[in-house]
Amino acid sequence: MFVVGLRFDLVICCYLLIVPIVLLTVETFVGRKIAALRTATFVVSVVCMVPVLLIVAADIPYFQHFGNRFNATAFDGLVGNFGTILSMIATEPAYVLMLLPAIAVGAGLWWATRKVLRLLPAPEKGHLVAKSLYTLLLLALLFFGMRGNANFNTRPIQPGLAFFCNNQTLNQLGLNPCYVLIRSLSRQDQVDITFCNDSTAIANVQRQFGISQPDSDFPILRKIEPSGKEHRYNVVFVIMESMSANNLQRNGYPKAIAPFLDSIIGHSLYYENCYTTGDRTCLGTYSSLVSYPTIMGRHPMYNTPIRTFNSMAYELKRCGYSTTFFVGHNKNFDNTNAFMMANGYDRLYSEEDYPAKERKNSYGVPDDYLFRYATAKLDSLSGTGKPFFATILTVSNHPPYYIPDKYKTSDKAEWEQAVTFADDAMRQFVAQASTRPWFDSTVFVFVADHGNSLDNSYPLALSYFHSPLIFYAPAILPPETSDEMASQTDIFPTVMGILNLPYYNNTFGIDLRREKRSYASMMNGTGYGIIGKEWYLVKLADADRPYLYHYRTGSPADSLSVHPEVADSMQNYCFAQWQAVQYLLRTGKTLFRH
Repeated sequence: MFVVGLRFDLVICCYLLIVPIVLLTVETFVGRKIAALRTATFVVSVVCMVPVLLIVAADIPYFQHFGNRFNATAFDGLVGNFGTILSMIATEPAYVLMLLPAIAVGAGLWWATRKVLRLLPAPEKGHLVAKSLYTLLLLALLFFGMRGNANFNTRPIQPGLAFFCNNQTLNQLGLNPCYVLIRSLSRQDQVDITFCNDSTAIANVQRQFGISQPDSDFPILRKIEPSGKEHRYNVVFVIMESMSANNLQRNGYPKAIAPFLDSIIGHSLYYENCYTTGDRTCLGTYSSLVSYPTIMGRHPMYNTPIRTFNSMAYELKRCGYSTTFFVGHNKNFDNTNAFMMANGYDRLYSEEDYPAKERKNSYGVPDDYLFRYATAKLDSLSGTGKPFFATILTVSNHPPYYIPDKYKTSDKAEWEQAVTFADDAMRQFVAQASTRPWFDSTVFVFVADHGNSLDNSYPLALSYFHSPLIFYAPAILPPETSDEMASQTDIFPTVMGILNLPYYNNTFGIDLRREKRSYASMMNGTGYGIIGKEWYLVKLADADRPYLYHYRTGSPADSLSVHPEVADSMQNYCFAQWQAVQYLLRTGKTLFRH
């Protein structure tokens, strides 16, 4: 592992040394000391040194939080949100502490580089042949160093070289964060990722959804016309920050850090095999509301013009609902305001609407206040005579944490305290709501935007995608626990099924109470995963092939060669959906107007 890590480090070092070596080589052939070249060498060295040290410093807390080395997805939403993100970094002790050794190392390198360049003797004149040979040798060493190997029959060094065992933490330790960042940035401008051809994808998806007579313009459109009585229940949709299903005691977590969620599952319609489509809030919010899977390297809410969908808010608004979105932080973070208002929401409340005294950190107001504010607004909405659809995006389970003193205990880590605070804020919200006249006619939906990194058994940690999916309505829904596969993309059709309302489903979601999903899929900046009831298939972006794990037994063994038919089935299912997503986005067929 150390040797592999050294090879990746040398790749970055060789790239950093190109310009300084070229500048000093010019001085060597001139045969005299040139102050301007040495100054330029010093400036270039320092300019290159600063971002490298910052990336290395950021990599440690980033890896701890996401379970991946620092990559391009860290910059998602940076444009327009720089102040908020800078405030978040400045108020999180882990980030600040990592900067201290980076500053110390940077100061040492600055002093050493300056000293070496001052003491370096002036080159001798002449000896052109010897200088040329030495230069060619040095350039050859740099070239091979940048490749990471000296074998022209193979590609330059690949990330897969670092993966040598079944412990994913150890595997990733060999990677250099600067190398990973550069690799991931190189994929950000891709227009499409080809999984199969468009026509094959559309035909496959139509078979998956049982579409026998597709619309000529909207190939995955299904017109849903249920029989029986319509139920115009209110819907309150809570998207929970970082609330992995692995946080629950029912799923084996040793401490009671989310007792409220644990307690209501037995009184709810609960899907225990639900997975998020990505590992970022913007991805989870997008998929939960518009029922589209995410595609690697894309920020789905940043587009000009804004993309519009037959989203949950759009369809419920068409059915006569008021639609409201509550968020604790700045409304423009992740382009939330523009995207939500373009996709069916009447009103978005954000930190600009809350008293300044209630804002506790860079993410605005904490969850307990956010829920109290939302409750008051829902009271008002209930008096309008229209059913309401309200989405509440929580934030208190995200660093930098704001944790009231009553939740700080010595037997819990800081992140566990944050989970408990977020969980109790939801308990208080439901307790308050239960005293309101609108409670018995309201369906509460709880899902995570994504999870958190609690295990590293597989290249993409399942705990980062495994989410609770809870439909809580004691007066409406009988309690039931389902072990069928579920995705964030299925929430909208399932809600519409509970309401028994007619609507147009132009999405990749299904009504979980009436249909079955074969597999759930997820993507992040480093690869994709496909999961079924027994098997978990993982493909890293730079790996030559996928890996297949029997995750139900916790086996770390790759079973691809033993069960290639399982991997083929999983990939055929999800490749078709991912390709169809890109086709619909590319051709503007995401919104069927009616």
